[in-house]
Amino acid sequence: MKPPFFPLYLRLREHLAADPIGPVGFVRAGHVDASLSTTHPLHSRELGGGSIMGIGPYEAFLAIDWLGAFRRVQTMGRLTPAGIDALALFQTEHEHGMAQLHTGLDLFGRGDALLTGPRGYVTIHENWWNPARATIRYRDGRCVELDEPFVAGGFNYETEHFCNLIRAGLRESREIPHELSRGMARLLEAARTELGVRFIGDSPGSDDVSIG
Repeated sequence: MKPPFFPLYLRLREHLAADPIGPVGFVRAGHVDASLSTTHPLHSRELGGGSIMGIGPYEAFLAIDWLGAFRRVQTMGRLTPAGIDALALFQTEHEHGMAQLHTGLDLFGRGDALLTGPRGYVTIHENWWNPARATIRYRDGRCVELDEPFVAGGFNYETEHFCNLIRAGLRESREIPHELSRGMARLLEAARTELGVRFIGDSPGSDDVSIG
């Protein structure tokens, strides 16, 4: 999960700690990508594909990171003939608020993200999952622009963090603790199950589940 290790995301956290918008109560995020080849693993049910499982982890991270533990989800969308989701819109309830998230494989649109609090809101500009710019607008009229370009593809920051954990003999990241990872998995599983996406091995006899 690379976004939290980007310079922009780190600076945004520092800025909001010093000049908060209040507790975030609503998150909106998503993106759709029709540029992927039909041979890409995300188009394969046998490989656990679909937009929720392939793109959704980023959106799930953002929602849980700012809103806390996942509680429930409402999902709508449409499936491909292969039985994986071509488009999914899911609203999630969390410990501290709610989120509207979307993912897709047959439409094209790069996404920004929105974090909303009682004293202001943050726009993480596209592509929000490779964050480089953010705008914070406060209820009192102030506007703060953050600009933190990144180098390479972004996975370098995540890799550096992982290597530092190994060097320190740690088995868990404070930035991505095990419970956050489990919460992301629960959210994505609930969203795709409610939409009707079934994978081989989900449960005995799941191979024969009618999809559509």
